[in-house]
Amino acid sequence: MKNAFSCHAFDYVEKPVDLEQITNCLLDALKIIPNKDQFFSFLYNNLEIRLMYSEIVCLYADNHSTRIYDVDGNEYRPRMYYGVLAEQLIEDERFLQVSRGVLCNMDHILEMSKRDCKLSCGITVPITMRNATKLKQQWRDYEFAKIRRSSEERGRK
Repeated sequence: MKNAFSCHAFDYVEKPVDLEQITNCLLDALKIIPNKDQFFSFLYNNLEIRLMYSEIVCLYADNHSTRIYDVDGNEYRPRMYYGVLAEQLIEDERFLQVSRGVLCNMDHILEMSKRDCKLSCGITVPITMRNATKLKQQWRDYEFAKIRRSSEERGRK
């Protein structure tokens, strides 16, 4: 038992195993294991590409095709409609539809003006001008919430 704790174990389960004890142990472990980022999968040049949500900078509809930009500056053009791809990402709080056919990961927005949005991968995408103030506020609220969560997590440690 002493050896187990030297490996940073947080519990010790003895035989015969009690279902409630093992359940509580696993639930405690899940609380401290970092959440795995979801990934996004698509075919490109006959290869299956998997990008973590955190690696996706933006999706951009372009003449019946879609461009996907990642954090490394790569551009992918899968043979899938924008709507199908965006539907998978829009549920995640990080993604904001800045105009029709343009979905951005707010973690990668560097700057937003009344006309466009500058992204970390080096591209600038258009935003809906009539919603510019609202979009900018959504981005600011997201950034504030992210800072607040980070501060709370540091306070717990």
